Amino acid sequence: MIIYKHAKFPSDVDPMVPNLVTREDTEESQATCAFEIRLRMQSIPDSINIIQAWDDEELVGFVVGIIYPNKTSMSLPQTWSKTGNPFEIAEYMFSGLLMWAVTCGRNAIVGECDREAGPLFRRYGFVEIAKIIERKITDEEIHTIKRLGKELIHG
Repeated sequence: MIIYKHAKFPSDVDPMVPNLVTREDTEESQATCAFEIRLRMQSIPDSINIIQAWDDEELVGFVVGIIYPNKTSMSLPQTWSKTGNPFEIAEYMFSGLLMWAVTCGRNAIVGECDREAGPLFRRYGFVEIAKIIERKITDEEIHTIKRLGKELIHG
């Protein structure tokens, strides 16, 4: 039987860490992401809502919603549902965030997706409004900038 819980304590984030999505997809970047979520939970608890789905002692899904001041939308930075879960689990968690967003006066949900977004778009009515682009800084550029910085400091 699936039980849904609202994560209230920073330690509630611990079981989520292996399934947090980050650009680098490393344990270190997942730990950093978890730290940021815990920090928000401690410092601005009314601005974050985490809904977790549990099957006995196993975490089988979660969604994270964040409200920022002066924005009309809610941010959806993290979602995860265990492979093979019935769609009802994700739907229940998403509906909970949707209700929270509306009660907080938001009229949209904005998410950034590093993985295949097609199913998410189709299932929940998301539309693409922008693309995120990234350019890596080469080791040569980093070396040059550091050298120039030293020259500026030391003459």
